[in-house]
Amino acid sequence: LVLNEDRARLAKRDGAVTLAEIGVDRALAQISASLGWPPSDLPGMLARFDPAQLPRHPWIYVPVFTR
Repeated sequence: LVLNEDRARLAKRDGAVTLAEIGVDRALAQISASLGWPPSDLPGMLARFDPAQLPRHPWIYVPVFTR
């Protein structure tokens, strides 16, 4: 579960951002950071991925994207 900065469930009204707007490299970097991994490319992330290691607690999404 992802929560916004007000600790409410993240919703479209929180400001949807598309992959085209932020770019693949930045999206992968943010996903890596959210999992506590060092920056990596997609093949490196897939090699490391283990569903059993995904966090089970909600986390707060703080946007770092600037338009």
